[in-house]
Amino acid sequence: MSIKWMRAELKRIAEKIGTEDEETVLVMLTVVDCRVDAVEGEMDYPETVGHSFNYPVQGVQTVMHLPLCTMNSYDAANLAEAFILHVRAIESLRRPAPVGVMDMRPFPSSGAWIFPPLADGQNIKEHVAEQYQLIIETRHEHP
Repeated sequence: MSIKWMRAELKRIAEKIGTEDEETVLVMLTVVDCRVDAVEGEMDYPETVGHSFNYPVQGVQTVMHLPLCTMNSYDAANLAEAFILHVRAIESLRRPAPVGVMDMRPFPSSGAWIFPPLADGQNIKEHVAEQYQLIIETRHEHP
């Protein structure tokens, strides 16, 4: 699928639901779902396999790795979307807002932030806010 096709499809969907002027978050994955238990057993993936997610944090492109040994694709997509919304809420971003790109990787990129899973009962907004803050702090400690 091309970028032009995706733009046209997003515009069509936005017009259909009446949200042409509202900002939209689009998260696309290279797999539909990959259960943690399947990764550990049937699929025989190494523990390093996961979704890699790129998004600017304070103007610096940041790579985050969401390992499939700790979460499934659905959880990874939810964390990525919550992270984008958190960054957009607290940073002054240019218009249009940057696009977050998520794909599947056999191992984390060099310097990638390993995104921990959401703990049972933990609020997703608090979790991504904490990770955002840790990313910034780590960047200042290790420039």
